[in-house]
Amino acid sequence: MYENNIALEQLIINKDFSSIEDALKEIANLLKTNNLIKDQNKAFQNLLAREKQISTGVGDGIAIPHAEIEDLLEPKIAVIRTKKGIDWKSIDGKNVNLIIAILVPATNRDKHFEILTKLSSSLVDPKNIEKFRKANAKELVSYIENNILKDQVDENSDEKNNSVEKKIDRKEVFIVGITTCPTGVAHTFMAAKALEQEAPNHNIRLRIEKQGQMTRDQLKASEIAEADYVLLAIGKGIDDPERFNGKKIYQVQIAKAMVEPGKVLEDTIKNARIKTQSGGGSEATEIKAVGEKKSFNEGPIRHLLSGISYMIPFIAFAGILLGLTTAFGYDIGFTNADGIIDPTNPLNQTTESFAPQGYAALAISNLAGMGFTLFVPILGGFIGVSIAGRKALAPSMMLSLVLNDASGTSVFNYQEGRFGGFDPNSNPVALGFFGAIAAGYLVGYLILWFTKYTNKVENQAFQTILPLIIIPLLFTFIPWVFFAFIGYLPLYWLGVGLNDLINILIDVNLLWMVGAILGMMICFDLGGPVNKMAMVIAALFLAPGASYLPLLNGVAAVCVAIPPMILVWAAYAGPLLGFRMDEDDKVNATSAGIMGFFGVTEGSIPFAAKDPKVYMPSFMIGGFFAGMIAIFTGVGNSVALFGGPIIYLAGGMGQSPDLGGQIMSTDYAYALLYFIPLIIGSFIGFLMVSLLNKVYSNKNNKLSYELKKDLKSDKKKQTKGIKVELKGFKKDFKKAKIDQKEYQKKELELNNKLSLIEKKYQENFDKLTQYDDDFKKYVADNISNAKKQFLDQKEQFKKEILDYKAKIKELKNQKKAINKEETKEYQDLKDKIKDYKKLIEADKSKISDLHFKYLNKEFANTKKLEYRKKLSNYLVINV
Repeated sequence: MYENNIALEQLIINKDFSSIEDALKEIANLLKTNNLIKDQNKAFQNLLAREKQISTGVGDGIAIPHAEIEDLLEPKIAVIRTKKGIDWKSIDGKNVNLIIAILVPATNRDKHFEILTKLSSSLVDPKNIEKFRKANAKELVSYIENNILKDQVDENSDEKNNSVEKKIDRKEVFIVGITTCPTGVAHTFMAAKALEQEAPNHNIRLRIEKQGQMTRDQLKASEIAEADYVLLAIGKGIDDPERFNGKKIYQVQIAKAMVEPGKVLEDTIKNARIKTQSGGGSEATEIKAVGEKKSFNEGPIRHLLSGISYMIPFIAFAGILLGLTTAFGYDIGFTNADGIIDPTNPLNQTTESFAPQGYAALAISNLAGMGFTLFVPILGGFIGVSIAGRKALAPSMMLSLVLNDASGTSVFNYQEGRFGGFDPNSNPVALGFFGAIAAGYLVGYLILWFTKYTNKVENQAFQTILPLIIIPLLFTFIPWVFFAFIGYLPLYWLGVGLNDLINILIDVNLLWMVGAILGMMICFDLGGPVNKMAMVIAALFLAPGASYLPLLNGVAAVCVAIPPMILVWAAYAGPLLGFRMDEDDKVNATSAGIMGFFGVTEGSIPFAAKDPKVYMPSFMIGGFFAGMIAIFTGVGNSVALFGGPIIYLAGGMGQSPDLGGQIMSTDYAYALLYFIPLIIGSFIGFLMVSLLNKVYSNKNNKLSYELKKDLKSDKKKQTKGIKVELKGFKKDFKKAKIDQKEYQKKELELNNKLSLIEKKYQENFDKLTQYDDDFKKYVADNISNAKKQFLDQKEQFKKEILDYKAKIKELKNQKKAINKEETKEYQDLKDKIKDYKKLIEADKSKISDLHFKYLNKEFANTKKLEYRKKLSNYLVINV
């Protein structure tokens, strides 16, 4: 049975609000007032976040705000009726005067969404809407229980939706479809209901799959194959869109399906078109929601992050191997005559005179070199794959590799009027990351555009050679021509400009600012797009040549470990500053610290999500100081896009050379400085966690905080009133020229009142502070007394029950001895036995009531209310 558990007199609110936010706050306040939730602000934020995704104003003056509330136990509804109306950004542009809030717990979703589905679907029926507009609270609850929920069970049954197998008349149109909205709550089911109700009027057989929080009425493959059209009424991307490849598809905003279901069905028949395979990375139709806002990590940014994710293993592998060569004799400044590899040209040396460690160093160095050679084309290749699919891999990779040639043999040298001729040492034209990114985007989007038209060609032979021959040849050659003569120039000067900028910052001693900003970016979204961008910027300076500066990559190695280290500080040193984690958080913080050791920041995400006001600023401030200090230590990192103390152990760190210097060698002793910014930055972040936790906990947890706040407000209001009166009296005195003594007497009287208010305010403020401690002791003592009282009464009732049972036994023995013919005496004994049994049940009920009162701390809650009432008396200041 459905129980709303909101006080009937509060279930319906007749009140005007100036904004959506005010109405949502009232809904959250209603839940808090009825003790259904603990965190009123979080409930409001959840409702507001849902509203920002897409307006819940469904038209005709109705809005249906809905959200998941974590500490809610059962689904709840509340109704707000307004006279003036609120601008809710509804789909029909009308102001909203009926707000039906549907609130659902975050747990046990199967049960809760059954109720939610029925409630939201019912709002399509005008008869139900009328009840929500006019019925009183008691009538509305009864109507929901006996009509809406009961009727919906029949309407949503599998028999009605799925099991009716009738022979289709060819004149009848068969449409299958999907409805889904950003949260998968109300709109999903309301749109489906509206379409299902309208379909018979258009001679349409309709089957709708609802992709809400869970998928309902999933379409069968046989139904999709049989369907004439596919209707997608969606507010976000859908699951398994490739099911509909080759079908006639019509896509529309979900809100339109709710408001104009008949028109949407007719438009499906008129305007549906076959969706061919796209060139996307999945090689399948990618269906996006109409009007869906792209987040930061979608579109072009998503493609870049995809390329980076494939590149990271190569660059981490190469960087770690480069560090390991130190252990086998790889060093700077020596030659093969010393048995040591020359890092600038290891493959052209004679090896006869090498020391044994030289051979191992050569092998490891060659492996590292292969990794560094491959990571640039891998980046460009998989950016292309993300955009246009596997067919873009070969041209994107080849073009990225060509553009990373330092001698520039494949680009035109305008100074000498020929290809190549660049000095790879003093004037390299290797475009590195910039070239790979540009090549991946250009090739990917060109192929995407090209396949849009070639997919229409039905010749099988052409479609066979298209990805194998035509696309690789055409889209390697054409982009190469562009880059060879024009495209490489802006990318080359971008690299030169970045190098010059770093030179300027070094000259004016401001490179620490770059480190601080990189540190904040890395700690901002904990492995997200901003973090990845900062890591890529640092890695740009690892290419040998004029821009070589592993110092910035050293900043990245420090800062990726800062958020996890802050959590470790907070878990184990927090109690010293009054900050305590529960056991679960402590375990999670330890796990995050272990992940941070290996350069993984994402273990900190649960803490940032749980309490962003405390942790996010702390992480960023810790990253700021760690990045700044890392610049001053001068420790470099040769492993791009990777960090954490593991890099030190792997030999990837050492003293960073000046900009454009020789390749950095590992120096374990010097690299110990790496731990200075790591420890200091994380400790500063930990101090911020402790400070911010106190700031927010004081505001949220202080027992009499609100009472004190009200007391200050009361004082301010009364003081203001007297000051206004005093000012007016002075003005009247000037006008009327009343007696000076009378004025002074009045002035003194008013000033005395002010002093009295100040004094009483301070006295009451002190009493409230003292009562905070008194109350805790008072409640604790009385709970103990209540427990003793409960146990005493329980024993008394048990004793009574035993006495009653003994009497029943005695009466039963008497009953056996009585001749049954003496019916009256026999019947009297039976009645007495019944009476004793009733007394036993009554005592058992009393014990149960005692249990209920004690376990629910009713006594303590009652005392708390008495205490609050007592405190409120101190708020009245009588003068």
